[in-house]
Parts: sequence; structure tokens; C-alpha cells
Amino acid sequence: TRRLRYTLLLLLKTATLQSQTADAKTTTPQKRPCLLYVDPGGWDRSAVEPACDQRQCDLVLLHSAPVARNLVSRGRATTDELCGITVPSPGQELEWAERNLPDDVELRGGLCGSDGGLADAERLQDARLPGRSNGINPARRDKYRMVEAMRAAGLASAEQATPLDWKEASAFLAMQSYPVVMKPRRGQGSVLVGLARDDEHARRMYDALRAATVSLDDEVSGALVVQEFLEGEEWIVDTVSADGEHKVLTLWRYGKGEENGVPLCYYCDERV
Repeated sequence: TRRLRYTLLLLLKTATLQSQTADAKTTTPQKRPCLLYVDPGGWDRSAVEPACDQRQCDLVLLHSAPVARNLVSRGRATTDELCGITVPSPGQELEWAERNLPDDVELRGGLCGSDGGLADAERLQDARLPGRSNGINPARRDKYRMVEAMRAAGLASAEQATPLDWKEASAFLAMQSYPVVMKPRRGQGSVLVGLARDDEHARRMYDALRAATVSLDDEVSGALVVQEFLEGEEWIVDTVSADGEHKVLTLWRYGKGEENGVPLCYYCDERV
């Protein structure tokens, strides 16, 4: 959460700086800058809203479709109540904007406050602000596709498989040495990520992962990834890209270790 909050504020600062530059180059009446904020909530919202007020930037608050479905299923809201404040369906983005965005605001960017809403936020920004989008890429959220994208780029990558059944999983495991990593293909926050230490343990983890739903986003619901275990420190590199130029925002070192028989306990995340 701390890392997401920090990144959201950096993106907000970038968007408003871009808007100030654009305003300096035009003599047309200035419109209020506006950001789309998909799935606002919690600590992130408490930081983003004051930052926007300070920069005189409006926020349009929306629910992603996965989060809206979850609210309805839990009795927290009705479909009618969420109509108009939910990310529009594919192909309806421009019509939604014309109907819902005020005439006196200029859309400058988008933020997302949830993991489950990332696909909707990405699609909405790509449709409304193609100049500030680098396209729609499911590999940003799909743990299997992420590694395959690294491999295709010539980077050293873990051996992996996304088995459709236990027979396929067993075939891959037979080519590996234990321990192996098993995790949801569409995961978040390391939920249900673990180490299998033998065939029996791997089968139990396989069954649990098949039955679990980790993310509200169901792009690859029920799928899992089995990966070669790579020993060492885990680092996260947050980047932003624009017009073919890539910049590193922050580096994070994750502290993890084994506690009480659990192999991947978080001790800390340290911004370097």
C-alpha cells in the first residue's frame, strides 16, 4: 500500500506538471485540469485528494467493473446506484466521456487505486488519452506473460509453466528440482505465493490455487503458474515511459524470510 500510494503521487505530480507546460503554450481559455481516478479508497485516496486540491486539479471518481460487481454481490450497492460512476464497457468510453465529463475541464491523466481495476483503468486512459498511453498490455497483470515478455526481450528468466491440469503440472515438476514456486497467474500482494518442497506438497498447493480467487479481475481466473525457484533478494523497479523514453521512479528492496514454517514472510519493503 505504501508503494502504491507513493507511485500514485508521483504520477499525479507528472500529470499536473505536463498540464502546466501545455497551458503555458496556449492562449485559449484555460480549463481546469482533471484526472480519472478508478477505484479510489483507503490511504491512497486520503493522499491523492489533498494533493489534487493543492494543484487545483479535479478528480472524477469511478469504480472498475470488477469492484462494482463485488460491491453489488456483497450488498454494499445496487446496480442502479453504480450506473454512471462505473468505468464504461469496451467501445463506450468516448460516449461516456461526452455524457459525464463537464465542458470546463480538460482530462490530463488517470490513476488507479486497486489491483482489480487496473485493466479497466488502462483501457479507459488508452481510449480517452492515447497520447499518454502506451497501449493495452495484459502482461502487466499476468504473472506468466510477464516472465515470457522478459524472455522474449533476451533477459534471464525463470523456467515456468501454466498447467491446465495436474498431469501437465507433474510433467513440468519432473524436470525441476524442489523447491519450486507456485502462485496464482493473476495475483496481487504475494497472496497464495508459496514454495512446494515435494510432490505431495505441490499437489496440495495446486488444488488450493485452482480453487482460489485472488484478484477481483478475472482475466485469467483460476489459472496458476509453476516456476523455477531463484534464490536471492527481491527488488521492485517502478518506471514510467513516455514517447519512447523510460525513467526509473523508485527502487524497492523486499525483505522476506521463513518464519514458523511459512517460507515467504514479509519483514519490510525498503525504498532505496
